[in-house]
Amino acid sequence: MKASLLRSFCFILFFSFLGISSTQAQLRFTANLSGQNEVFPVATLASGTVTAYLSGQKLVLEGSFSGLTDEVATNILGGAHLHIGMAGQSGPVLIQFDWTWMQTERCYDRSIKNIHTLTVAQMDFLTKRRIYVNVHSLRYTGGEIRGATLARC
Repeated sequence: MKASLLRSFCFILFFSFLGISSTQAQLRFTANLSGQNEVFPVATLASGTVTAYLSGQKLVLEGSFSGLTDEVATNILGGAHLHIGMAGQSGPVLIQFDWTWMQTERCYDRSIKNIHTLTVAQMDFLTKRRIYVNVHSLRYTGGEIRGATLARC
């Protein structure tokens, strides 16, 4: 608990030195989704991008993906979500996405716009590159496309 409070205090102090309040500061993260990023690489033409904006403890997720080889495996916690884990490692689901599903003749296009409130520990995972996006299909239930959330300027 003390460590969490100390990290929060340091976060606020850092932005106050920059002349920015913690409610004004916005950090941007991007995940480029590809089958090659899976722990066991997947040969797929599917791709996508998810951008995360963190302002205070509010996380806004936006993005899309397309070209999956099969339908999204919605039976696996909605089929698309954020996980805790480093690149090349598997980890538990952190946040399940609420996707807009649009199916067109053998093409499964999806878009997302979600807002979540993170805990201090979850913010710490995000800023330390320990969060990844994974999309599961019925053909690749372990994940068809994946991407690490990386900070962007």
